Amino acid sequence: MAITTITFEIDEKLKQQFVALARERHCSAEELLPHLVRDFVESDSDPEYNAWFQRQVQAGLDSLAAGEGIPGEEVEAEFKALRDEMERRQGGTR
Repeated sequence: MAITTITFEIDEKLKQQFVALARERHCSAEELLPHLVRDFVESDSDPEYNAWFQRQVQAGLDSLAAGEGIPGEEVEAEFKALRDEMERRQGGTR
């Protein structure tokens, strides 16, 4: 197997976070990157899954275009109410 080098630019904060996570897993970023690249390539090599995924994305886009989506503000309000209720319940059990 021939080995090659890839050079790319990345945001400094993201790099620091990645290096820290790699250290937590007792390896270097350089050791972890080939595994991530391999996983990415392998996950994209299933044509049946890719076709299904593309159909799902298109169905979602078509639904939004037809006005069937839920506005983000409604979703946020609903989940805020759920979070508030959970916090209220947790506060009552302490």
